[in-house]
Amino acid sequence: MSRISPRMRIFAFAGLGLVVLLVAFQLLFLSPHNQARPPLVIVHHKAIVHHRSSPTHKAPAKPIKRVRPSAPKLHLDLTLPAPLRKALLHSRVVVAVLYAPDAPGDADAVTEARAGAKAAHVGFTMLNVRNEAIARALARQVAGASDPAVLVVRRPGTVALKLDGYVDAAVVAQAAANTHP
Repeated sequence: MSRISPRMRIFAFAGLGLVVLLVAFQLLFLSPHNQARPPLVIVHHKAIVHHRSSPTHKAPAKPIKRVRPSAPKLHLDLTLPAPLRKALLHSRVVVAVLYAPDAPGDADAVTEARAGAKAAHVGFTMLNVRNEAIARALARQVAGASDPAVLVVRRPGTVALKLDGYVDAAVVAQAAANTHP
């Protein structure tokens, strides 16, 4: 068997040390799972000591009850049609289009109102005037409403603008943007 010279041993150990250092460097600094790691959070809990028990006995820590801040309650006008109230829960300003499903031209009015609401980044709802509950609620809210018409409604249920007849998307978007707080 041949013996390895001392000079070769030094080179072998130096090479092995270099490989170990490169692997450690890659694991510590270049590994992708280390880059997205959230910071470590240390939480200290105080233990409650009961006076009647021995000084070495500590009561178990009670879990902390977290209270989420509640969203402010919305007070919407209860006389509004149900689809409009639902839309106002999600958006401060809503474009509501009055339509009759089988009336000529109402489908185009709905399409334009929807596009205008989307362009203005406000809510949208359709109010079918053939539905008796919706028609009664509209009669209480808006005098002389007919289909097709576009209403721009602001919370809590104030009709800010009424546009009768067919209205194109650009006009609806501008009206909603002007009403937006």
